[in-house]
Amino acid sequence: MILELPKDYSLLDTKGQILLDEGKYRESIDYFTQAMKVTELESPTIRGHRAEAFTLIKQYDSAISDYKESSKLNRNYYLPLARTYEIIKADDSAIKYYRLYIALNPDSLNISKKINQLVKGE
Repeated sequence: MILELPKDYSLLDTKGQILLDEGKYRESIDYFTQAMKVTELESPTIRGHRAEAFTLIKQYDSAISDYKESSKLNRNYYLPLARTYEIIKADDSAIKYYRLYIALNPDSLNISKKINQLVKGE
């Protein structure tokens, strides 16, 4: 639980990242959530950090929701979104987001291989 709330969203985000690195995932989620409330701007980065924490505690639906919102403002979040779908064996969705990512990063050979593996059901 957050005892004192700074008004600066970047401080909250930084504290959340520190907690995330320390393996305190649920606490980090609280800080990322508070940072999102404090800032007037939609931050795909803060939401992406929270999505990562949700993934680490296996709250995949929440992670997917955050990654989808982040990807609306920053398409680089297609990759962690695809990986999260892959974790939950939602291969069609994983393929979709891997393809969106590869369209932006055509030189990413590992992702091309990953798409081929998923399409073949490997």
